[in-house]
Amino acid sequence: MKARQRKFDYWFDVYNTDEYKKITSTFTTHDVDMIANFIFLKNNPFAYDIPLMIDEAKDSFNNK
Repeated sequence: MKARQRKFDYWFDVYNTDEYKKITSTFTTHDVDMIANFIFLKNNPFAYDIPLMIDEAKDSFNNK
């Protein structure tokens, strides 16, 4: 999982034209950690809402 994340981070750094934002979040269920990456345009009309929505989904998911 760490190697996959490192490769993804490298890819994003190389190809990001600074118009995209990336959020990495870790979800835990049944003692298993999962990493999810979210990429969206910075000028997305929901750019300020997306991180809040991800946190809410994470909290809801982690409680299961």
